[in-house]
Amino acid sequence: MIKALLNLFLFLAFSVTAGYAQADYKNPFESRLPQEAVEAKAIESSQEERDSVVALPEGIAIEGVLWGSKMPQAIINGEVYKKGEKLESDKSVSIFNIKDNTVFFLYQGKIFKKKPIKKTEQGRR
Repeated sequence: MIKALLNLFLFLAFSVTAGYAQADYKNPFESRLPQEAVEAKAIESSQEERDSVVALPEGIAIEGVLWGSKMPQAIINGEVYKKGEKLESDKSVSIFNIKDNTVFFLYQGKIFKKKPIKKTEQGRR
C-alpha cells in the first residue's frame, strides 16, 4: 500500500512539473542585453586595447652586446648594463634578458626586444 501511494505521489509530481513551458526556464549563460549593445561593447573594448598599445621609449640605442659569457652585458647609450639593471636615462625601463645579440627590455609590464644598431644605420642618423 505504501509503495502504491509513493508511486502515485511521484506520478502526480512529475505530471504537474511536465506542464511547465520551456520558455519559463532561463539560460544562465545567455546575455540579457540587446544584441546591438553587446556588439557595440565588443567594438569599444577592442578599440581600447588598440589605444593602450605600449611602445618602448625613444632614445634607447644599443651600441653593443656581449652575450657569450656567464654574465652577458649590453652597451646602451654609452653605459654598460647587466640583466636586471634599470637604464640611467629612464628608470622605468629595465634589462629583462640579454641573449643572442638581442636585449630584452621590461617596460610597463611588457617585454620588448631590440638589437644593436648596425654601423651603416649609425652613419645615416
